[in-house]
Amino acid sequence: MWWIGRQDFHERYLEFATWGIMLGYPHAKLNTVEEAKLVLDTLARRDRVGQTLRHHLTMQATTWRGDGNGYMNGIGADGEVVYAGVVDGNPFACDAGLTHVQDGVTLLEADEDMREVCRTFNRLLVSDPSHCQYIQSLYDDCKAQTTNRWLENCGIFATSISNAEPKVIPCDDLEVKGKAHPNHKKVGTMMYQMLFSLTQQLVITSNLWCMEPRDCTYDLGGMFIVSSVKKLLFEGMQDPSYIKVAVHTTR
Repeated sequence: MWWIGRQDFHERYLEFATWGIMLGYPHAKLNTVEEAKLVLDTLARRDRVGQTLRHHLTMQATTWRGDGNGYMNGIGADGEVVYAGVVDGNPFACDAGLTHVQDGVTLLEADEDMREVCRTFNRLLVSDPSHCQYIQSLYDDCKAQTTNRWLENCGIFATSISNAEPKVIPCDDLEVKGKAHPNHKKVGTMMYQMLFSLTQQLVITSNLWCMEPRDCTYDLGGMFIVSSVKKLLFEGMQDPSYIKVAVHTTR
């Protein structure tokens, strides 16, 4: 078999369906090839449209907006807007008046393809004990096939129903990830969690250290800038992140 890239890539960086299983939602899938292609192509776009969609995805997955009807950790008065880590139930639709990001109206709400992607993100998933039992059955079936040399990494499907592995998916007859059934979650929230995790592993963590000093670029991780000794000691150097902070502070 030919490998393109790291041989452990598929073990470390899972596709969306398996990611959904590891969160306790085995029914979290993109239903058609066309839907998956549209979502993937749009998320990968490097233009302003792609940036705006990723901003919308992140904003809706992490922001709690108060309307006076529901509260989270004491926050929820009408008009209150706070960063809340991960918010399961926010709407991801890009219909008129529903986006809260810059250029959302012109680039997302006015484009049918972008509205279609947002409808996929807005799909509601509901947890159920049967889902946890199904995931556990995947683990049991995988472990039972001891003579199948193609089966590996069965442990990623172990749940708290059996606690058969040191690390399990917290999913059983009562709750999923510490939240009682039925728990509601959006595809967009799960997509954000996956992208955030992959960004940490692929971009930030993987680029903190260079394995080969003769072929090392420090800029990928966003933690370092490259400068000459002359600029550092005599001419002075600038870090764009500090410039951005200064600009926002003075506004």
